[in-house]
Amino acid sequence: MNERGQIKGCVVDGPLALDAAVDEEAAQIKGIKSPVAGKADCLLFPDLNSGNVFYKTNTKLLAPNQQHHW
Repeated sequence: MNERGQIKGCVVDGPLALDAAVDEEAAQIKGIKSPVAGKADCLLFPDLNSGNVFYKTNTKLLAPNQQHHW
């Protein structure tokens, strides 16, 4: 959709490994050259099951008093 011009004013890239998508140092170490590497503010998953695994893992591993950043 981005390439067809249906999404305006955003940068879309991927696929990126999770660490490279949200951690600038990891992206630099891996040599990833992307305007969103380490700065992604939206993560898309290939299917519902993958997204659920990510969500459930993070909610169970985070301490109850920590705020989510998404």
